[in-house]
Amino acid sequence: RRLQPAKFERDAALLELVQSLGIGGSVFHVLNEIPEQGEDLFTLLCDDQLVMSFQVPRGKIPLCAEDIVKVPIAEYRNKIGQGKHRIRLDETLKNARVLLSR
Repeated sequence: RRLQPAKFERDAALLELVQSLGIGGSVFHVLNEIPEQGEDLFTLLCDDQLVMSFQVPRGKIPLCAEDIVKVPIAEYRNKIGQGKHRIRLDETLKNARVLLSR
């Protein structure tokens, strides 16, 4: 799903968090979101260039990120291999590129 900060408060907070980490970009997609007991784990596609993963502890305002990993898209594609995750990534990349070309 694409982050929509104008529609959803949580998306706005996530975008603000990502930008505070020095990540620029105009299109952000959530590739994976896993709610855990004390934190939520996120994997985001930033434009069509970078994938970043991080944890967001619950109950902290403003949001803060822990265990941040940034990976170029080519490296991430190789890491996830084939299968449904690759198909979803390729579809998301296609959508991101359409949005970026507008």
